Amino acid sequence: AGSGQTASVLARLGFARVDIAELSPAHLAAAREEFAHLHADLFTRPHVAVFLEDGRNLLLRTRQPYDVIQIEITSLWFAGATNLYSREFYGLARARLAPGGALVQWVQLHHLTPREIATVLATARAEFPHVALWRVGHQACLVATVAPPRAN
Repeated sequence: AGSGQTASVLARLGFARVDIAELSPAHLAAAREEFAHLHADLFTRPHVAVFLEDGRNLLLRTRQPYDVIQIEITSLWFAGATNLYSREFYGLARARLAPGGALVQWVQLHHLTPREIATVLATARAEFPHVALWRVGHQACLVATVAPPRAN
């Protein structure tokens, strides 16, 4: 959930449903109570569902296709985070994307060497034919798609 700001942007883009997975009840409470000014009351919107669980597990449980799977984690080096940079995870994300869908994953560049960044890209590329990395300061946004991306 983070602060809820990114999910709020997705909710305002017109997606019929926005699912948010958050592991920490305290983090979710803070997002709801302390950051409402950033997410414009995201958690009260009828098309937003919150799941108190790991997002990877949510993808394992559901068969629902997603237009976008967006992942924000603080760092690759936190316990369990490497599961979200594995070929198995990228394969799972690909299987849960609707046709034309995209995986969007934030990557904290200031914690990684160029070789580690190349490894993340190669691992994503093993499952997705089209992978791009957009740098934004000390972080980047990995965008992975099956079909060539296009702007609408």
